[in-house]
Amino acid sequence: MRPLSIETPRVLFDISRLVRSYGKSFGTGVDRIDLAIGLDLSERFGANCHFVYAGKHGICILPQDLGEGVLEHLRHVWNDDAVLKEKENPLYRFRLKNEPL
Repeated sequence: MRPLSIETPRVLFDISRLVRSYGKSFGTGVDRIDLAIGLDLSERFGANCHFVYAGKHGICILPQDLGEGVLEHLRHVWNDDAVLKEKENPLYRFRLKNEPL
């Protein structure tokens, strides 16, 4: 079944749940659905898909490469693909420069 057309120039996708699931070796059913939606939106909207994170310091829009990196890392881990090396992982690089999420 083809995805429904979304008539909007930009999309905000809340990635908070996925960031909290980041260290898990497998995702729940809801996690996997959230991941599939995020990957689809990222692919369909590219730079116009913005990732929102709600953490202990409030709500923020994550850098594009960080949001996409979280999605790609979880896709690899939860699908038993080769895991990204720690230093190649965008979330790891982001945490080196910033406060922990």
